[in-house]
Amino acid sequence: MLLLVFLVLNLPFSQRFATKKANQILSSSSVPIHLDGIRKIMPGSVKIQGIVIKGIQGDTIIYAGELQADIRLVSLLRSKVMLKDVVLDGALVELDRNTSAQKINIAAAFQSGKPRDAVPIEKPPARWEISIREGVLTNIHFRMNDSLTGIHIVQDAREIEIGSFLVSIPEREISCKSLFLGEADGLVNLTPRLLAPKKKGGSPWNFGFHKLELDDVDFAFSNSADSLLLEVSIGKGNIRANEFDLPSRTADFKLISFD
Repeated sequence: MLLLVFLVLNLPFSQRFATKKANQILSSSSVPIHLDGIRKIMPGSVKIQGIVIKGIQGDTIIYAGELQADIRLVSLLRSKVMLKDVVLDGALVELDRNTSAQKINIAAAFQSGKPRDAVPIEKPPARWEISIREGVLTNIHFRMNDSLTGIHIVQDAREIEIGSFLVSIPEREISCKSLFLGEADGLVNLTPRLLAPKKKGGSPWNFGFHKLELDDVDFAFSNSADSLLLEVSIGKGNIRANEFDLPSRTADFKLISFD
C-alpha cells in the first residue's frame, strides 16, 4: 500500500500538483521562494528542480539548479533541520546593496511581504539548528557587493564536499568536521565603509573545522584603503586541526601541508 502511494506521488501530474501547492503556500506566507518543479518524493527524501529566490525588483538573488536532500521531518518539531545527505548542482547567489538601500537585497526580499507592526514586538531568540551529515555541492557561484559596508566578494567553486556540518543559532556557531574545496577561484575586495558599524550585543559567532582539503585553489584579497593586495595559489593543501576557536583566539593544528 505504501509503495502504491509513493508511485502515485511520483506521477507527473502529482508532481505538478505538489509543486503548485508548495508555491501557493510559499506565496501566501510571503516567502519569496519559487520552485520550478518537484521531481521525486520518497520517504524522508525530496528532489527539486530549480529553486529561485527573487528580490523586490524581480531580480534573481539565488538560483539552485537541482537539489536532492534526505530530511528527517520529525526533527522540524524540535526546531531542527536535519539533512542526512544533500546533493546540489548549479547554484548562483547574488547579494547586493547599493548606497540607496537600507538592507541587503535578500533581507529586503524576505521582509517586503510582511506587515509592519505599529509597536515593535520583542521576539524570543531563534533556537533553530541546521545539520548536514554529508553534502556535495558542484558548480557554485557566489557574488556579494555591499557598497555601504565596503565588502565585495566573488567566489566560484567547481566542487565542495562537507561532512558533519552544523549551524547552531542558539550557540552562535558554524562548524564542519570535514571540508573539501576543489577548483575554486575567489576574491575579497574591501573598500571604504559608507556606513558606521553597529554595536551588537551578545557573544560573537564562532567558526570551526577539523579537516580542510584544498585542490587547485586561487584566492586574492584586496584592501584599497591600505593599498594592500594578497594573492595565494594552492595546488593541494591539507589542514587538520585539534582545536579551532575564534572567540578565544585558539588554534591548535595537527597538520598543515601545501603543494
